Amino acid sequence: TLARPIGNFRSREDYHYQTMRANVDLLNPVQLGISLSDVYGNKPENEPSTWQFNLEFDVNKEMISGESLELLRKSGINYEMHKNIGVSKFEFAQLMIDSGLLMDENITWITYHAAYDLGFLINILMNDIMPNNRKDFEWWIHKYMPNLFDLNLIYKVVRGFKYPPAQGKLQQQVQQPSMEFTLTNLADDVGLPRFPVFTTTGGQSLLMLLSFCQLNKISMHTFPDGTDFDNVKNVIYGIED
Repeated sequence: TLARPIGNFRSREDYHYQTMRANVDLLNPVQLGISLSDVYGNKPENEPSTWQFNLEFDVNKEMISGESLELLRKSGINYEMHKNIGVSKFEFAQLMIDSGLLMDENITWITYHAAYDLGFLINILMNDIMPNNRKDFEWWIHKYMPNLFDLNLIYKVVRGFKYPPAQGKLQQQVQQPSMEFTLTNLADDVGLPRFPVFTTTGGQSLLMLLSFCQLNKISMHTFPDGTDFDNVKNVIYGIED
């Protein structure tokens, strides 16, 4: 996060959207991962179904914080290759539109804490600056991705049922597990093994898909109170109520 908006905002969600909008307009993504399966999580046996796109990125021209620069370098990002043979974001946008993955009500998108991810993707697809207001951004999201689940939101709701907020002195004495709402912790909770590939950008998209399918299978697509996951469909965590 390199920029913070100033002024008056209608709500906390609106402030978070304007923060995301400001940074997406300033910055460019380095990598993007996509993983595909059928509705049950089944993958094709002899065909690739997970991809990592290494985008064109010239570290000498892009805005990036020193901390992020070093973190990405330590994680294995080869900036020279991104500069010289990285995928053009315009070519990527055209191929995404041609792929048939967008604007199809038969396709469900799974994300994790997705506001920035979706911001960068919509920014690329629109080839324009981000919409001024949150409602217009949401319109574009739902146009391109009619069915969307933010796995982070589902995970927090599930954990909220399992460990409700303590009330009163007696309940405050009950020690609740310290839990960061990370994709890795969710994968651990649903019994997925830790493989090195999951630390890559493409591997993260695969882990999101596997975690959602496993959680969906275990829970029968319902929260502990019996309500359906569809109650939070198309809610973008962090920028929507």
